[in-house]
Amino acid sequence: MAVLDLLATLVVFLGLAQLGKTQPGPYPGQIKNLVTFGDSYSDVYVPGDNATAWPVYAAMYGDFTLYPFARSGATCSNYLTYKPYPSVFESQLPLYFTEKYNGSLELNPNDTIYTLWIGTNDVGVNALLTGSQTPGVTLVNTITCAVDWVRVLYTSGARNFIVQNMLPLQDTILYSANSYYNRYWTAQRNSTEWNVFMTELTNTGNDLSRLMLQALAPTMEGAHLGVFDSYGLISDVRANPQNYLNGTAPLNVTGCINSCIYELNESTSATGDCTIAEGTARDSFLWYDELHPSEQTDRVIAREISAAIVNTGDNGTSWPTYAAMYGDFALYPYAKAGATCSNYLTPRLYPSVFESQLPLYFTEKLNGSLELDPTDTIYTLWIGTNDVGVGELITGQQNPGVTLVDTIGCAVEWMLPLQDTILYSTYSYPNRYWTEQRNTTEWNVFMTEMTNTGNALSHAILQSLAPTLEGAHLGYFDSYGLISNIRTFPQDYLNGTVPYNLTGCINS
Repeated sequence: MAVLDLLATLVVFLGLAQLGKTQPGPYPGQIKNLVTFGDSYSDVYVPGDNATAWPVYAAMYGDFTLYPFARSGATCSNYLTYKPYPSVFESQLPLYFTEKYNGSLELNPNDTIYTLWIGTNDVGVNALLTGSQTPGVTLVNTITCAVDWVRVLYTSGARNFIVQNMLPLQDTILYSANSYYNRYWTAQRNSTEWNVFMTELTNTGNDLSRLMLQALAPTMEGAHLGVFDSYGLISDVRANPQNYLNGTAPLNVTGCINSCIYELNESTSATGDCTIAEGTARDSFLWYDELHPSEQTDRVIAREISAAIVNTGDNGTSWPTYAAMYGDFALYPYAKAGATCSNYLTPRLYPSVFESQLPLYFTEKLNGSLELDPTDTIYTLWIGTNDVGVGELITGQQNPGVTLVDTIGCAVEWMLPLQDTILYSTYSYPNRYWTEQRNTTEWNVFMTEMTNTGNALSHAILQSLAPTLEGAHLGYFDSYGLISNIRTFPQDYLNGTVPYNLTGCINS
């Protein structure tokens, strides 16, 4: 049975959507080759950021050999949404197969991963948005085309795939409600209507793609199929630019590096009235121009996707994989990077336990794709880090009225000593998770209280719950005590070749 795996990333806000269960994905270090298909977002020859495209950085970060087939202007198929550029099905795939069959491209399917990032030109101007597609073609056809890319490559022997969903195109300048006439469109339009329609196209298209891939996965024996959440990542860059952008100008998620304003119906062959950021100021921008992500955003995409391919949040192998191996268990992993217990309590842009993970579990249980004997199955929950941390309780950004009591009541399993992590320690420094000004001593004191109080409250709730669960076994794993003991007696747990280090980290 094929699986659509969660290939978790180092940074907690991002993961690949997990659509199937039985294997954890390609093992760490397995992937050596990266083969990319798509449009200008992935074109390394004419990059949309006018600098260095994300696949180049991803190959560098992940130590992959890059085989780039993506081309600017591409759609999935010119028979659906015609553009005078090399589409995936009429140009990119034929070129790939030509090189494969003439012997100039020799790739081992076990250590090669294929990516597709397509859709921007299919749903946008001079395509679905403006009714310029082939008559009768709808979003269903363009999404089906992208899914067919997986089928075609799988039939040819490929076994590892990532489909990158559409980013929030409604947030680009071209499709924003406050847009201006630009190099991509100077004709009359209702920018509010475009923004509303594009919001529907991207969200509906991404959900439809996910469901189609979920249905496809069980038919692909021996394959790994992942969905990279471009939409969630770019949304998080927009919401929390300080965690991603690092230029010398004020952070800017609504403008762009190369902004060119045109007059109504002015020819796009004209230069327009352009304002261009230069030098290190460029890294302060989410967007390069009115449609394309900036080079800094491409670095972020590359970092996350390469970490996902290399595998897992610790840049190695996550504990459930080892536990399944040590205990000879079949693993059914539903955990998602970036999750909170409930987005109605502590909202984030990622799949929470109650609004995503549990519904997926119950869907698979009810449709018969997941059949488990309750007497030989154990369920685990480890949640809370994102509920109490930055962007939530510790910074007062939870939903109004929500407290630690609510998040504990939601979860009822809890946390390791987060106050001992570098992020929440007294001696913390600006890092990848928080760069704004803060009082680290106050954070450490507050986090100490939240973890200790939260764990005690959780234990009390579980004790009162247990007598009501007839025929059940309910355990409480003391993550707090274990991590505290490692900190006190590192010689009993750590076995590296350098001095024990309990206050620093591997990747600082």
